[in-house]
Amino acid sequence: MPQKTVVVSVPVDDVVNAVKFYSTLLGIEFARSLSQEQSFHAPISNDGLQLTVNQRHYPGEPVTFYIAVDDLAAAINTAQQQGGKVAVQPFDLPVHAQGRAVIRANFPGVNIDSLGRAAEIEDPSGNRIGLIQFTAWSRSEFQVDVPLSAPVLAKHNTAITHGKNFAP
Repeated sequence: MPQKTVVVSVPVDDVVNAVKFYSTLLGIEFARSLSQEQSFHAPISNDGLQLTVNQRHYPGEPVTFYIAVDDLAAAINTAQQQGGKVAVQPFDLPVHAQGRAVIRANFPGVNIDSLGRAAEIEDPSGNRIGLIQFTAWSRSEFQVDVPLSAPVLAKHNTAITHGKNFAP
């Protein structure tokens, strides 16, 4: 199964105003994230893709899309073998204490301290890509294991076939 994009992260300088902007633009209210940093999210597709708005960590931090991976270390290694480089070393995605309480209250039997681990890489052209290895519960919440539908794959395979006929 292809890897799935699960989060588009938008770093901002003023989280409150940015949430208002994106809420109005997209027509959906953003929810406070369960993470320890001030972050808000909203679904932007029916298959678990989330748009997050969070405090910028450093000047020039780019918008980054995150791909769910089964093995973070292996994905980083693959990226490096293909000419990519690590931009941000692997880090934990801890759940805020209040977030843990919300999870316990709404999901009986679920007790997690972390959503998983992540890292950021740059492709050979310098584009930023995030990689996330989710915990089992987080994989479910982000619908990581929902495969692409047969119609979507059929259309893509048609595009591949026609594209092979194009001159380089």
